[in-house]
Amino acid sequence: MLLKNTVFLTALCALLSVTTSHAIAQSAGSEAALLTAVKTATPPIIDGKSDDGAWANARPFVTYDPLSKIKVTVRAVYTDDSLYILASFPDKTENRRHKTQQ
Repeated sequence: MLLKNTVFLTALCALLSVTTSHAIAQSAGSEAALLTAVKTATPPIIDGKSDDGAWANARPFVTYDPLSKIKVTVRAVYTDDSLYILASFPDKTENRRHKTQQ
């Protein structure tokens, strides 16, 4: 259960980060990069790993999280009825705490 909650929260945080980055880029007048979901015939296994074949054709979107000062790589795929988002980021200490938005 902890893994599912962690994966969900990670995906949600990544999505918010992508949305924020997009809004900042638009307000600055530059062309914003977009996260693009790629259709997959077989959904990825929800296990927090990026080696599933469903992610193979997903285009990586890289954004920078200014709070934690790390790069976050986000990939998205979809099936006929679901959207899947994978967020990957370095975490050498496997810290499970999050900084709050200020």
